[in-house]
Amino acid sequence: MSRYVKNLEKEKRNLALEISRTPRSVRVQLMPLQDDSPLSAEATRSSGCTDISFHPNVTKHCSNSGSSIGSISPDFPNSSTIGLYNKIKIINNESQESSNVTKNDDLTGLSKTKLLTMDSEDLNKITNISLSSENDNMLHDKYTKKSNKKEFQRYEPKFINPNDLINQRKKMSAPADAFLCNSSQMLKISQEHLIEKVIPFLNESDYVEFKDLDLNANILKVLNKMEKIKMTAIQRSICPLIKKEQLNVIATAPTGFGKTYSYLIPVIDNIIKERDQSEEGFYKGRKPLGVIITVTKELAKQLMEEARTFTDDTKLTTVLTFGDVCINETSKQIKSGCDLIIGCIGRLCRLSKNGNLDLSMLRYFVVDEADKFVRDIIFEYDLFDFLEHSKINLKSDNLMRILISATIEEGMLNNLATVFIPNGDYVFIDHSKSRINYNVREEILFTRGLDKYDILRHLLKDLLSKDLESKIIVYVGSKKEMELVETWMNLYSIKNRSCSGNRTQEIRDEAIRTINEVPGTILISTDVTERGIDVRGAKYVIHLNVPTKYNSYINRIGRVGRHGNIQGVSIMFIDEWLETKNNVLSLVRDMEKFEYQIPKKLLEHAYKIEQMKYEINKNCFTRLEMNNNDGDSEWTEELSLKDF
Repeated sequence: MSRYVKNLEKEKRNLALEISRTPRSVRVQLMPLQDDSPLSAEATRSSGCTDISFHPNVTKHCSNSGSSIGSISPDFPNSSTIGLYNKIKIINNESQESSNVTKNDDLTGLSKTKLLTMDSEDLNKITNISLSSENDNMLHDKYTKKSNKKEFQRYEPKFINPNDLINQRKKMSAPADAFLCNSSQMLKISQEHLIEKVIPFLNESDYVEFKDLDLNANILKVLNKMEKIKMTAIQRSICPLIKKEQLNVIATAPTGFGKTYSYLIPVIDNIIKERDQSEEGFYKGRKPLGVIITVTKELAKQLMEEARTFTDDTKLTTVLTFGDVCINETSKQIKSGCDLIIGCIGRLCRLSKNGNLDLSMLRYFVVDEADKFVRDIIFEYDLFDFLEHSKINLKSDNLMRILISATIEEGMLNNLATVFIPNGDYVFIDHSKSRINYNVREEILFTRGLDKYDILRHLLKDLLSKDLESKIIVYVGSKKEMELVETWMNLYSIKNRSCSGNRTQEIRDEAIRTINEVPGTILISTDVTERGIDVRGAKYVIHLNVPTKYNSYINRIGRVGRHGNIQGVSIMFIDEWLETKNNVLSLVRDMEKFEYQIPKKLLEHAYKIEQMKYEINKNCFTRLEMNNNDGDSEWTEELSLKDF
């Protein structure tokens, strides 16, 4: 914003600033004045609102009407001042023209004053958008939902061009140890009589490259363009089993080891071949043969983009559905005929209840991040509701179930099998300990209370000063904390994007797109981006709060250092609050259960906390014992044992 003011100074314009505040927003107007007119500010307060904070260089004068009027220095408004307000408007009185921008936009070089509007509920701080046309203004209106009902546009997911995705994947190779087979990789078959059925398809020498799977020519062409020739170890284990439809699969492997392609490629290939071999083919109104269930909208959209890339030159139709996608449009797509559905459990459940989704012909039932459905009672409830209404026969021998995650442990196999595989026939492929060379350096940073926000600010500036193209993901513990951190960073002109459940889907999509495509992006996020999101070239992940579970921690650090030889860095903030101490103990115990190599500083800190708890409990017990001894003589003297 300071650049904008400087630009106006060059044009020798003077501005007046008018600010009005309601319980939900603040309105600010900058208007051109005569050259001899002074700059002034007016702030109007509404009931239930606090006073508006002025820039230190603004001299305030209060009137009986509740207004504050003052003169403004030439550098007003600057970024730190603008950050105090939720809604801002800048208008050109001479031309009566206005446009929508955000406070972080680079307004240098614009020929006319712009309209700046910010909604505290809907608007994320959108940066690097050139707002010089009506189309840009319409886009911003759509993001901020400022248009009226007649003009309001429903969310329509925008997918990356298949060729662009191919070029991205070409630069994102799996780490070297993803291709290795070692003794830590475990195979468990639920019943002995299935061994002879499975083992022939796990012969490592028979399946080394994707071409060994006899894939569809179009799929193979895309893989070659991506330079994905050799299969990773987990792909060599899973792909043949799905391709030959031998057995239900439960599989786990570290992030970045190719789990997505291990099921997506053979499922798509099998559906295409099954349609081609049937008399009806890809007929209109056909029922889906495959469904892929995800736990987040971002992961569902990412899978859709991958599926579109592999099926771009085929007749296979894929439908994406989740909460923000128009349900009527989804229903029309399904009724017109589709082959594969990708979506979140809530929307799939609603479609099934409404009778708009018939999965009676289903052949492939895939659950990505499957452990979430047995760890989280809400997801589990939605799943049972979906299974009840979707007409899926989980006991059918013609239905293949594929359960994938980076954090499936052997102890939860019975729960997964009970929910998804009632007949109990499955193979568990465990490559969770396959990672030998960790590409992520784990650091611990001790802070004091609220100082962590100021430390974060300095840390982000230092990281970007060393490498302007660094991509940084900051994980926070809640939506409210995300808003706090975002505002704090904006006050100090640190550009960022944010992603959480209370953001509109357009804003969430834009945040993911930006961190993938724009070097030097900082993403502030809740746990919605923990699982499955593939961020190209992400280097740093910062945990502003200590996660309580190993699966959350490992999924977070899995966003960095996952491609080729890129070195990732994980930085965990640990303060002195009691809640943080409990979180540290919980995380370390969970890490020990998974036999994870715990960072030395974290382990030492957990030991100190345990010692502290022991001393506190010991002292409390001693005081309690002394108090009891003091009171014993009083009540024992009054008690006559002869009474018993």
